[in-house]
Amino acid sequence: MPPPSVINSDGFPSAPSKTYWTVVFTNQPSQILVLFSNLVCSTPRVCLASYFKSDSIAQIAGVLFFLTTNQCFSSITAVELFVVEKKLFMHEYISGYYRVSSYFFGKLVSDLLPMRMLPSVIFTCITYFLLGLKPTVEAFFIMMFSLIMVAYAASSMALAIAAGQSVVSIATLLMTISFVFMMIFSGLLVNLRTVVPWLSWLQYLSIPRYGYAALQHNEFLGLDFCPGLNVTANSTCNFATCTGEEFLVNQGIDLSPWGLWKNHVALACMIVIFLTIAYLKLLFLKKFT
Repeated sequence: MPPPSVINSDGFPSAPSKTYWTVVFTNQPSQILVLFSNLVCSTPRVCLASYFKSDSIAQIAGVLFFLTTNQCFSSITAVELFVVEKKLFMHEYISGYYRVSSYFFGKLVSDLLPMRMLPSVIFTCITYFLLGLKPTVEAFFIMMFSLIMVAYAASSMALAIAAGQSVVSIATLLMTISFVFMMIFSGLLVNLRTVVPWLSWLQYLSIPRYGYAALQHNEFLGLDFCPGLNVTANSTCNFATCTGEEFLVNQGIDLSPWGLWKNHVALACMIVIFLTIAYLKLLFLKKFT
């Protein structure tokens, strides 16, 4: 039998005393399973990609694009955070256990933040050296920070779509469709400089585009793909891309430091906007029937 409720000083029945870890491992879907499933499903594909040494523009660009899209699609599992517990949340809110803000920020601190940051950190530590990317400490941590920001932005978007939904499959379908359209305007499949003006504004709504641009700026800046070639004596470089800077300029990416950090600022703004939408949807959710 469940433990009896105790009437508190406000006249509301108090929740049964359970520790946080008891709730995590008994009443919620296993967060550890989600963590390891993301790593197990992602790492073998990156290991296969690392079989081909990343020493050309096409290979490096493809690897960075995969890392970005992998973070986005791995964050789709965040839709279950509010959908699965919708009825429980409504029951406990009506019973006076907590406010909407307490529930929302508690979920962010205890579930969303660690379960999106920890896989990104482990994923970066495993894949960065397998792929043979730029061997500098600064580049390593910038890549890790960029992937974490992409994961947070994608998860925040998942929460904004899933808040108030009753079926997980509908929220998952909406997230998948959104990410497929975002991938088109990320910068690899289509050169964003060639997109017609009446569609080019869609690139600013693409989460993968900001993550992909940050990873490209971090990796390609300072690379030389034609070592030992005398540019003045050989006219080949008039038709080929021999430096990372030339590739970045061709992609329309600013070479200044702001060209890197503006992508993180944009992702941070999207995180705030999506979390605000998710909170407002929970706040104005019809809790009384």
